[in-house]
Amino acid sequence: VKLKMVKSFATAVECVLILLVCLETTGASNSPDVESCSFANHRKVDANELMRIVNQEKQYSNRSVFLVNFYTTSCPFSKRLAPHYKIASANFPSLQFLRLNAGKENHLNLRFGIFGYPTILLFRKGSVSRRFEGQYNTSDIIKFVQDNTLLQTTGFQGPAPPDSEEEEHDYFLYFSLVVTLALIAEYAYKRFLK
Repeated sequence: VKLKMVKSFATAVECVLILLVCLETTGASNSPDVESCSFANHRKVDANELMRIVNQEKQYSNRSVFLVNFYTTSCPFSKRLAPHYKIASANFPSLQFLRLNAGKENHLNLRFGIFGYPTILLFRKGSVSRRFEGQYNTSDIIKFVQDNTLLQTTGFQGPAPPDSEEEEHDYFLYFSLVVTLALIAEYAYKRFLK
């Protein structure tokens, strides 16, 4: 019985390691992003580009409005929001819909008051004007934009092409799982085989 437990535990550890290898290889797919002209105003920016846009809008524009989605690739809510945000961008071709991976560019979180993901901010003249407080669906995002900009929608309903952004792997979590399994195996060995 004790030998069967150790063998089954070893098989479980093997399965976890195989799963980790599978996650690593499948997560690195390089499928091309399917873009069309209706999504030209929807793009990913890094912190430097966002700050350049913010500073440029403060200096040179009186009426410039744009949205920024602060997200992280490991957040399930950010993943659910992504297609709705993209479809909303197709409804307002004159408005910039930017997205910033705030998990990587987290030094801007305090500056813009980002305490959770995803967070959508409306910028006017280079400053935060409004924070989106609705449900993360297309109709609420469209209503938010219409209420704060007086722009009219094009009526686009979707679907949005998928983003090609890869999910980040939390290697610390994987390592913790392997160490935990090793400790359980050691405990089981000492408890049942000695």
